[in-house]
Amino acid sequence: MPLWVLGMHRSGTSFLARCLHSYGVELPPNLLPPATDNPDGFQESADFVALNEAILASQGCLWDGVWHLSNSVEIPPTSAGVALEARRLIKSWCQPPLDHSQVSTPLLVLKDPRLCLTMPALVDALGPEWFLWGLAIVRHPFAVVRSIGYRDNMHATKALALWLRHNLEMLQLATDGGLTQHWRLICFERLIDNPTTELNPILATWRAGGCEISQLPSKSLRLRQLPLLPNALEAVDPAFQDLALRFYRSLQDAESLGSVNQAIQDEVHEQLDGNCRLSQQLLAIETQRRYQLGLALAKERRGHESPKSLLGEEDIVRLEERLSLTGPSLRPAYVELRGVCVDLRGRAHRRSLKRLLLGKRANGLRPLALDHLDLRIDHGERIALLGHNGSGKSTLLRLLGGIYEHTAGNLIRDGDPMSPIIAQSLGYSLELTGVQLARYHHLLHRFRKQSWQEYLAEIESFTELGKALNTPIKTWSLGMRTRLSFALITFREVRGLALDEGLAAGDQWFQRKAKAHLDAFIEAAGTLVLASHSIDLLHRYCSRGVILERGRIIYDGSFYRALQLYQTMV
Repeated sequence: MPLWVLGMHRSGTSFLARCLHSYGVELPPNLLPPATDNPDGFQESADFVALNEAILASQGCLWDGVWHLSNSVEIPPTSAGVALEARRLIKSWCQPPLDHSQVSTPLLVLKDPRLCLTMPALVDALGPEWFLWGLAIVRHPFAVVRSIGYRDNMHATKALALWLRHNLEMLQLATDGGLTQHWRLICFERLIDNPTTELNPILATWRAGGCEISQLPSKSLRLRQLPLLPNALEAVDPAFQDLALRFYRSLQDAESLGSVNQAIQDEVHEQLDGNCRLSQQLLAIETQRRYQLGLALAKERRGHESPKSLLGEEDIVRLEERLSLTGPSLRPAYVELRGVCVDLRGRAHRRSLKRLLLGKRANGLRPLALDHLDLRIDHGERIALLGHNGSGKSTLLRLLGGIYEHTAGNLIRDGDPMSPIIAQSLGYSLELTGVQLARYHHLLHRFRKQSWQEYLAEIESFTELGKALNTPIKTWSLGMRTRLSFALITFREVRGLALDEGLAAGDQWFQRKAKAHLDAFIEAAGTLVLASHSIDLLHRYCSRGVILERGRIIYDGSFYRALQLYQTMV
């Protein structure tokens, strides 16, 4: 059975999921990787996040939208395809809600802050019987505003309005969706102070209802000291702050979603939807944000100095005013580039080394594929490589994979180059048969760990190419080549991947079949640099974003911030 967790962004839903997991509640597959601002992981599935993003997109909403769609505006219904995917995904993870064949029912925690907005669509798609068990969490608004402001560079007034909107929508679900029977409301500050005391009454209720919950946690959770809260938020109307504090106290005192004081809910609703001055201020904040992004991009495209990273790892450490929980790493970087240049022109057209190092250009253009690049990639990082066509992404992947050599600068590696996965046809002759190519890959990568017969059997089973494996590859279709290339690449062990989106080519059937295998391959590889125009693919694997423009890095930091900047460029 699904156990739903509701809560605003940065409100402690990840910590709550970890607490529940310690009592035996299962986690969904394909979890998002840890990030700088959440080193213990998010405990939410990339597939579930993608589903909620699709629901918001189909309804014309954004996760950071602070306005509720008025009843006078026709809200687009959730598309049939999205509703079908919601049913398929949830039912593939969870048992039917009315299955009485078992004495106790295992629970699987499903969390995503977007649930505050997407839950009505999920109830319509699945039916109310799938929403018997749930939990909501609330955190002090000032803590949420500070945290989301650092992560997303969001103005405090907008962040506070977003906190009010998400919590108000969460409470509306209780009255409109009937989510009151087993839906409790807890306080993050009390939970992190003493998880056992806060959760025991709720867990006892679930056990009595037939849920499979352990009596004691399987492991102790790592608790962290919360930073001191400010007495007030800078540049935010004091009356607006006072309303948020009174709303927080009413949420803090309530035991369930249906027991929050209705008068304070009405007051918050009136402030968000009926205060013209607040609406104008929020519009001005959004306009200013877009204006600043436009200035930064215009400055870059005119060839001026790149702006400093808007929000990166060092900024978060400095703003939080605390050391990293794991301390500084003593391990060297997997790959470090220092002033690296790659010139792909012919020798007769290249500049002299002196001109290259001094940065002199005869025609004012930038002919270098990579132009004085500085980049550090640590072991285990998952990096999204963004940029327009011709920005240098493929060149960088080839450099990391050892296909290209740098023309100038220093490149330092801690071990072998990354394994380049850039094109299906890279590295083999089309005159070979599929079996011959598989034999060469076996000799190169697997002969010490697996017999040739076992290896070939795995390739035949996975690709389902049958007798075609004994024919020359030049006679195959692109889809057949993709299957074999994918199998040969992923049936081996590597430490790092330089991956191009081209690997994901092929028919939809093959993509679905290969999805789980690719997840396991990337997880085992550890370090990933992925160049792709697919937002869903990047969301699935990456936690850090690097934007390239004309062979130079113009942004390096948070993936979500990089994606926001890149989308304005597109």
